[in-house]
Amino acid sequence: MKKTGRPTLYTSELAHKICTVIASTEMGLHRLHKAYDWFPDPSTILDWLANYPDFSLRYIHAKELQAELMADNCIVIADDSSGDEAMTANGNRIENREFTSRSKLRVETRMWLMERLAPKKYGKQTEKESDKPAEQYQPPNITVNISQEAIDKLKK
Repeated sequence: MKKTGRPTLYTSELAHKICTVIASTEMGLHRLHKAYDWFPDPSTILDWLANYPDFSLRYIHAKELQAELMADNCIVIADDSSGDEAMTANGNRIENREFTSRSKLRVETRMWLMERLAPKKYGKQTEKESDKPAEQYQPPNITVNISQEAIDKLKK
């Protein structure tokens, strides 16, 4: 049976270029295909993953590097307080819930993707996966005490 469709343009050089771009951006395959005229269609990438073991290994490594980039960007997003407050018509400062909610969503989305792109590093571990309890990440307990005076100042 004869194959139909466009012939594949797979080369080792193109595979390297694709994986380099994937590792250096948070964009997914569809956005990369739209952003770069040379970038293959996502279906072609999936076909190459199934048919070229060398490309598959490069792609896995590129996605792990992409997860590292996402981790760095989570810190940037979480630290960005530039839009946390908004001014009301009468000049009072209030929380800009749209900005803070969007920032939370951006961080949570990246964390969800990181768990899937690099599960050994960012995935949730079960007790079986870790022989030593000390190796499991324990989030710090943070308690913040805010005085009523500080709350009143924020409301103004």
